[in-house]
Amino acid sequence: YLADIEDHLGVTIQQCSSDMKIPVDEFDGKVTYGQKRRMTGGLYKGHADILAPTVKELAELEKEAQSSFLHLCNKKTTLFGL
Repeated sequence: YLADIEDHLGVTIQQCSSDMKIPVDEFDGKVTYGQKRRMTGGLYKGHADILAPTVKELAELEKEAQSSFLHLCNKKTTLFGL
């Protein structure tokens, strides 16, 4: 992940020393990560709303397929006495 951030910024991120002092550079305060970004909203706002009907339909189809399978297994047991 660090390599991805370095590629995005175009710089190598310095490691902090044992005294835990973080060096200041030209990106200090200009790049937003974590909690600050969450407060501004996601990049896919509305994405879940668009997919919700399709996901609901897929869930219903999955339930129907599993119920059909169990029903057929039960008939097989009844027909063949297995």
